[in-house]
Amino acid sequence: MKYARRYEDVTKIHLGFSGILLEQLCAPQIIEKFSDVVDLKRMMKEYPKARGIEFVGMGYYHPLFPLIPMDDWKSQIERWKEKAKELGFAAEGFWPLRRVSAWR
Repeated sequence: MKYARRYEDVTKIHLGFSGILLEQLCAPQIIEKFSDVVDLKRMMKEYPKARGIEFVGMGYYHPLFPLIPMDDWKSQIERWKEKAKELGFAAEGFWPLRRVSAWR
């Protein structure tokens, strides 16, 4: 976070979280377990507000889209968007997705 803030006028950091990772980072037992290392509550509140970070969405369960059936893409993306919105995150695009325009 400190580098994103320090260089926000120079460059952007592209950061992606799968939906399942967002869930884990907000889980009370995970927050407590790693509290001596990182303040996850603060991190999850500050990341979406950082001007130096652009978020890249992913499938909710972190699939490689070209390797799963296209019929599953929309549900993965929609579920990610719901979780991200709940936490204040937004993404300009999704990784790795060949046809982003299909889901806008």
